Order: sequence, then structure tokens, then C-alpha cells
Amino acid sequence: QAEETLGHYASWLNIRTQKLRDLNGYEFRKPVVIGRRLQLDFARVTAEQFAAKRTAYHREFQEIFFTRYRIADTTVHEFRQGDSLFVLSLRRYKVPVWLLRQYNPDLNLNRIKPGTRIVIPQIERVDSDTGSQGSIADA
Repeated sequence: QAEETLGHYASWLNIRTQKLRDLNGYEFRKPVVIGRRLQLDFARVTAEQFAAKRTAYHREFQEIFFTRYRIADTTVHEFRQGDSLFVLSLRRYKVPVWLLRQYNPDLNLNRIKPGTRIVIPQIERVDSDTGSQGSIADA
């Protein structure tokens, strides 16, 4: 998932990050690639405990996001040759990848082809003092 690191996985598994690097042949500072499978070590926690910690992390992350932003509308983007999900997400539409995944649950976001249409939520910043909304560009 977006926003996850080997450090997160190690913490949720109650092991050292280096152990995960060794299990998966990752060199120091090599990033986790979204969609790539990892071997995990469940010697200290169960798969259910791991999943609960992971879910809690993402729930907290999303709750913080939604105290600052709201979904104002959606738009549809048709992928063209050369489009990058991450560039579209973070630069053009300024929407976190995890939110795109929620709005497109049946789509493999790692294998998008030209012509694929994806739903993009349009977000607005919520002014916590007045309750009014503003454009994400106002941030």
C-alpha cells in the first residue's frame, strides 16, 4: 500500500527491519515497490495481529487526512501513453494514492494501460476555524 515502508512492516511484525531486508534481498535504503510481494516473518505475531496493526495505521492516517480535507466532487481521467499514476496523483490532481485506490477498488493501479478510465476524487481543504472550504491549492 502507498505510505508503507519496510520499517512499518517490521514494526507490525515486531522484528528488525534488517531481517525483512534479508528475507527479501533488499539492500539498505531500497524502497518497497507498491504491488510487489514481500516475504514476511510471522514468528512473533500472527497474521491477524499484523493485519490489525496495518489497518489501524491506515485508519489513523485517513482520519487525519479527513480532518483537513473533504471530497468535493469526482472527475474521470483517461490514461494516455506516458501518463504516470504517481505524477497524476500527487502533482496534477493533488490526491493521495491511497485515496485513488479507494475510488478505483477493482483496478490494478500498477498496470494501467492507455485508454483506462479512473475516477479521481477532487478534494478541498477544510478550514478548521470557520468550517469553510477552500481549494487544495490554497494549502
